[in-house]
Amino acid sequence: MKKIVSLLAALSLIFMISLPAYAQTTEITTDDVQQDIDDIISYIHDGSSFSLDDAVTLYYLTMTAPDAIPNDMMADFFNVVEQNLAENDGKLIPTNGENMATYAAVINLYYIYSDDTTPDDINGFDLIDTFMNYDTSTITNPYDYTVILPVASNLDEDFCYTLTDKYIDDYYTPGQGVDYWGYSCDNVANFITAISNTGYTEKYADVLTDAMEVLDTYKVDGGYCFNPEYGTDANVDSTAMALMAKSSYYLNSDGDISDEELQELLEIYDDIMAFKGDTTGSYNYDGTESAYSSFDVLKGLNEFYYAVMANEISSEFNDLDDEENYENASDDVDEEIEETADDTAENAKQVREPVTAVNSTPKSYFPKTGDLSSEIVLAIASVAGLGLIVSKKKKDD
Repeated sequence: MKKIVSLLAALSLIFMISLPAYAQTTEITTDDVQQDIDDIISYIHDGSSFSLDDAVTLYYLTMTAPDAIPNDMMADFFNVVEQNLAENDGKLIPTNGENMATYAAVINLYYIYSDDTTPDDINGFDLIDTFMNYDTSTITNPYDYTVILPVASNLDEDFCYTLTDKYIDDYYTPGQGVDYWGYSCDNVANFITAISNTGYTEKYADVLTDAMEVLDTYKVDGGYCFNPEYGTDANVDSTAMALMAKSSYYLNSDGDISDEELQELLEIYDDIMAFKGDTTGSYNYDGTESAYSSFDVLKGLNEFYYAVMANEISSEFNDLDDEENYENASDDVDEEIEETADDTAENAKQVREPVTAVNSTPKSYFPKTGDLSSEIVLAIASVAGLGLIVSKKKKDD
């Protein structure tokens, strides 16, 4: 793994220093969660190649496990993308028709995997421009915003605000949630995740607070139900969606995770594990192993992974109770920043401009602590320019 990944962790350590420390309440680690994620990917992906229809699926598969998809398979996928662009005069048109989520997912995948092509110039086609000028009146599935908004937030602030406002106006009813074929736990959970992962939680604090209260109405014994009108039994899909929403909301709204919040997430995680199937990586829906349900669990674990990471990072600093230890840790971070800058300067030069021209301070999934030094802010911007804006890890060369 490139040093850029360790830099992200190092920067996160800086952020956590200024936040209240709290005790780790469980023995679960990011390695444990990553193993759960890897098992699901092995279960749901049979090794076949990916079509353009799979772009959003790839977005989720690579969020915490980019190494799970071989380089040659991603190269084949990019060939499919480029062929589709050529055939459709610069537009991406999957089997079910053009949609904005496909553009968002492909943009993100190029930043993660491609060393020599950026999404603003794919054989002369500018996907970022197409994405930002997309006819948003054609968005008919609110779940698409879970992919669209995080990408939009790192391209243009006002553009992201416009999309988020449209999402709220079109679908959200205060006190009830998102109306898409009726109200449900899954609907409101995706709403919370989409807006939280833009980083603009303060701007949308009122609607997110309301949505979190709505989400809690679906809590039942053993997890979360889809809609009490159809039964109050917990199911793994809705429980996973709740884990996804609460993990992203807590990390992005408060900047850290309290003992109470972490314990709540761990209880939801335990509820999900109770649905494990006999086949490694599988999860049961109504007593039967389901690839669809397992994919929903993957989405929840992707966000939970970073909640656990934040807890681990905070624990690393529990012992930094004197100035010498603090200074030593800061020196280590400075060295990491310098090494990473040397190693990645050329790559950053290629991709930073389209990403940070408008929004030079990326939305971090880690805490924001106010006034950071200019050196740290620049280092964060460099990280974003290397594809760590939306996904949080970088693929090996």
